[in-house]
Amino acid sequence: MFDPNRLLNSLLYSQSSSSARTLRRLATGSGLSSSRLGAMALLGGVAVGAVEHFSQQRQNAGPPPSSGTVAAPSQPPPPPPPPESIATPPSPPPPAPPPPSMASESDAVLLIRAMITAAKADGQIDADERERILGRLVDVGPEERGFLEAEMRESLDLDRWLRELGNPSPALATQIYTASLLAIELDSSAEVKYLKTLTRRLALTEALINRVHDDLGVVRIYA
Repeated sequence: MFDPNRLLNSLLYSQSSSSARTLRRLATGSGLSSSRLGAMALLGGVAVGAVEHFSQQRQNAGPPPSSGTVAAPSQPPPPPPPPESIATPPSPPPPAPPPPSMASESDAVLLIRAMITAAKADGQIDADERERILGRLVDVGPEERGFLEAEMRESLDLDRWLRELGNPSPALATQIYTASLLAIELDSSAEVKYLKTLTRRLALTEALINRVHDDLGVVRIYA
């Protein structure tokens, strides 16, 4: 049975080497250094963290001041309660956050295709690269291998791919960009051009994109 999450995990993270493995890095034998995080923790943590960072910035900025009105004076705070005769025991620490959940099957397929499309941005994935990528996958079955091989063999159709993206949420849009960035070496002008096209299509800000690049230790594409 085809399991897109299992394939996505294998593309992003190899338990045997404790490092994230991407399409171009799988083909060349290099790797992107990471801590011992699972694939979705790496992908989801970077993407969601960037979204939350800029959402918090907008909240802290507050609403713009209104013109022609005078704010009413604020009421003084109430007096503090009298001290307790018996010391209150310290509250227990908050529970640890749950691990990132796996993507839905449709989102996982979208993220896999995002990686494959990005890897094709500077040219098709040739037969030798396909063999090296498939040879380094771990914990995947013939269905996942067959799906990946068929997708890699397809010619790049950028217009169709950009239509396929639909209107993802800000968090998913940032995950799509993050997966795309993880899939390449970012060493060609074609890859930079593609990522900028993807940024505009996903309606992501340059500041958020720079945050994703900084979190992954990848050179920025925006000044």
